[in-house]
Amino acid sequence: MSEDLEKQKILIVDDEISNIKITNEILRADYMTYFATNARDALDTAFSTIPDLILLDVVMPDVDGYELCRRLKNEPSLAHVPVIFVTSMSSRDDETIGLELGAVDYIHKPIKPAILKLRVANHLALRRQMFQEELLTQQLIDSNAQLLHENIERRRVEKILELRNHQLKQRQEQLVQSEKMRSLGQLVAGVAHEINNPLSFLISNMNNLMKFVNSYVELIEAFHSFDIPEKDRTTLEMLKEEIFYDRLKVRTKEIIERAKVGLGRIQQIVLDLKAFSRMDRAEILETDINESIAVTLALLTHEFSDRIKVVTDYGDIPLIKCYSSELNQVFMNILRNSGQAVDGKGEIKIKTTQEHSMIRIDISDTGTGIPLEIRDKIFDPFFTTKPVGIGTGLGLSTSLGIIKKHNGEIAVESTEGNGSTFTIKLPIANECLK
Repeated sequence: MSEDLEKQKILIVDDEISNIKITNEILRADYMTYFATNARDALDTAFSTIPDLILLDVVMPDVDGYELCRRLKNEPSLAHVPVIFVTSMSSRDDETIGLELGAVDYIHKPIKPAILKLRVANHLALRRQMFQEELLTQQLIDSNAQLLHENIERRRVEKILELRNHQLKQRQEQLVQSEKMRSLGQLVAGVAHEINNPLSFLISNMNNLMKFVNSYVELIEAFHSFDIPEKDRTTLEMLKEEIFYDRLKVRTKEIIERAKVGLGRIQQIVLDLKAFSRMDRAEILETDINESIAVTLALLTHEFSDRIKVVTDYGDIPLIKCYSSELNQVFMNILRNSGQAVDGKGEIKIKTTQEHSMIRIDISDTGTGIPLEIRDKIFDPFFTTKPVGIGTGLGLSTSLGIIKKHNGEIAVESTEGNGSTFTIKLPIANECLK
């Protein structure tokens, strides 16, 4: 009984009993679960239990999930409880509506146990942290109640509260960004797999089609060598002229060859996506850093186009143990930033070398450079020089965290107007990596 009292409480709201059973089966070992099949029961249960988190279906009879979420957020005792929508609806507009109403996340049906557990644990951890922050804040206010009457002290406390709220927002955004990258990796891997099967079928059929066309051409050409009446030969020639046979013979082969080239390009993109999307595998792998950079460059080809010339100098470096997908993310962030820093046409140089017990990666660009006054801020969370709505300002901050996780180093040298060089160092023997 004491263990149940210590468990966090989750309210599951769904009009389908089967969905409640599935969700309960996934969560009951770790949490106290409560259930409701309609809005009235959900509100009654929420008031009586004050849950730590609510999993809410969108489509329900009488009162839908959006309206119920609105009512929950209008109740002072329940407004702080995080709400996660669980729905089969996948429209971006539906997600926007839910988030505007105060929901913290969306989980799509059919429910994947690993994703549900991860999202629930993450948001409960955030709520626990918010509670601790509020408790610390209240303790600070209580201990300084006498001083709060003075205007200067009141402003100082407000500044502390503002700073703590900002730090909490940073942690939440980083958590959401990390979850998005994991979800993106799973999505890309799945899409690549789904594309690969019909793609292989198309490539095989295109080869067969070329064989058939060649066979028909050979048959028609051979027909001319047969001893046939002049009238039939004349009819055949007229038919060939009518269908533009000579041109059709050449153009058909050209079209098939171009289609094969296009399908080959798609096949290579699929392979690159599958290599890049290993981020859903939370495991340490022996990785060829040169190959990881090459795969990332392949995915950026459409962004760089003819505007950016990429020069690579891959050294003879050993394999290293790492979270390869996370390093792919670092290379993607830095290479994309380098490309965006180049105004007009320019060049990006990539060099890999072994430096004692470390692997060194230098990524240089001929871009605009980084002004001295902001150079120390570029790795700060949410710092960006891009317009509002373009980028989150988390790319380099996330990259710094990943490199530190690998016991490595990342630094930048830049001269305004003359480009920048990012240097990454990773240990070859990384026994402390967990």
